[in-house]
Amino acid sequence: EAAVLRRLTEAGVPGADPGEWYGLREWSTTEPLEDLDADGARVRVSPSTIEKIEKSPLSWFVDQFAPAPPSDAQATGTIVHAALEHLGDRDEVTVNDFVAEVLPQLEALPLPADWMREQRERQVRTMLTRLCQYLESSRAKGRRFVAAEAPFRLEFGPVVLSGVIDRVERDTDGALYVVDLKTSKYPVSKQDAAVSAQLECYQLAIHEGAIEGVESAPSAGAALLYVRSATQTPTLRTQDPLGSERAEEVRARVLAAAERMSDAAFADFDDIDENGIAGARRYRIQVVPGVSA
Repeated sequence: EAAVLRRLTEAGVPGADPGEWYGLREWSTTEPLEDLDADGARVRVSPSTIEKIEKSPLSWFVDQFAPAPPSDAQATGTIVHAALEHLGDRDEVTVNDFVAEVLPQLEALPLPADWMREQRERQVRTMLTRLCQYLESSRAKGRRFVAAEAPFRLEFGPVVLSGVIDRVERDTDGALYVVDLKTSKYPVSKQDAAVSAQLECYQLAIHEGAIEGVESAPSAGAALLYVRSATQTPTLRTQDPLGSERAEEVRARVLAAAERMSDAAFADFDDIDENGIAGARRYRIQVVPGVSA
């Protein structure tokens, strides 16, 4: 067999040279992605990636350096987010207003069959209906629109924490309430939402007065707003307001995530759960052991 491989390699057959085989090459480097002890070291952290680096460093690494192409579901989610951004500041907005806003984008989606397009339009109309239900409920509670797609940036230690908040509202006491729109089908548990790193970071931005164009105020809490779940009304997963003591805990959590993101190696679970956070094949292929005779 070795002789056959040698002849194939000499003939220039791709993949015949064992030196090209996956997993057999020497590591290109063992240096960390970022030396946190170096002068001027900076690690950029996005709130939405913190839980992934905590639960599956390998998945985080693959997403950063070999991201998957956008899916149809993500394209649909982007359209719904844009509708909230453009029309969510109105005192009154109907489902038909939202549908008129998104229809050109929906028609531009590259769907191969008319029935698929009709199904997608029904799905989006359902999400927009629940979005309207949320806005009506928010107004009934006396909350006022403050900002949409609101950027923020915080720096502490080597960390640059930045992101964009879907929606910021102000309650009757003047405190700020954060809403993160979700178009995924399955809501997280109430327990997970209570400690959601993404919501914690958004509330930290409120605590620090770091949201661009938004007057500083205490936090009234935060929520994940699910508009695609199987219920007849939107599903909210809430998080309590962030105080000074918890703000320090959030900073420590972000710093710990930054340290992992700057590491030299990104190990993962020995036993991959196919239904878990690292269950996709593009993650699992990285930890499949070598095949031996």
